[in-house]
Amino acid sequence: MARDLGPDEIEDIAIGAAVLGSGGGGDPFIGKLMTLQSIEQHGPVKLVTTDELPPDGLVVPAAMMGAPTVVVEKIPNGEELGAAFDALSSYLGQEIVAIVPIEAGGLNSMLPLALSATLGLPALDLDGMGRAFPELQMVTFHLHGISATPMVIADEKGNQSLLQTVDNVWTERLARTLTVQMGGSTMIAIYPMTVAQAAEYGIHGTITLAERLGAVLRESRRADGHQLTHLSKPEVVSSSSRARSSMLSGALKGASYEVMSSLMVSKATLATASVSRFRMRIWRRRSTTR
Repeated sequence: MARDLGPDEIEDIAIGAAVLGSGGGGDPFIGKLMTLQSIEQHGPVKLVTTDELPPDGLVVPAAMMGAPTVVVEKIPNGEELGAAFDALSSYLGQEIVAIVPIEAGGLNSMLPLALSATLGLPALDLDGMGRAFPELQMVTFHLHGISATPMVIADEKGNQSLLQTVDNVWTERLARTLTVQMGGSTMIAIYPMTVAQAAEYGIHGTITLAERLGAVLRESRRADGHQLTHLSKPEVVSSSSRARSSMLSGALKGASYEVMSSLMVSKATLATASVSRFRMRIWRRRSTTR
């Protein structure tokens, strides 16, 4: 059922999406500020499900591409995503009926909602992964044969490029190169699809789940501060089919990262009661500027 998202809901979604992103997607702070400003100027975000839209309607995921750390200094001017959507809609000769968050993570959990408020278009309560991802083809839409192109990429200087590629891996390669040349971060309109395709291939309820997680963290912080304990309660994700489990708990003894080729490898060392030293390595792609 359609509902409005105001400033309070946005605050919770930003926190919850950071949890779902597992560290990916960067800090949602800049995106949250943009969304709150859009709501103040244009009114609340309307969140809908796919059964509230025409099955043959055109929906498009919106996202920032590149290194999230760049956005802290190269702040978007707020017009890039709207320009990308207008260009893609014009090329396809069809009006866009709703905006799709492409991932649940950091900045990209917020920017589609900011665009939704600005354009007066509803946002769909689904995404393409249920967490954050490093490359454009790493979404459920790709797995089900949806083409990432035609895609429009835009920057804060007014540059735009429309890509039509042979496959989604080539979309990632070419769009990544453009993003580096455009300063390390860009805004994209990608994976145009019908409402019916989004309904069949998307991960449903992501925005609602992020909001619920954020609310739990906010309330537990006020109550007793035991945030992870509250997140592990069954009722927190009772409406979601996503599995969850606690792997281990302990003290963080060290963390570092290094750049290997085009990947940033993060390392963390934990000391736990059952394991004296537990190491994990996380691989993430990053955009670099030269």
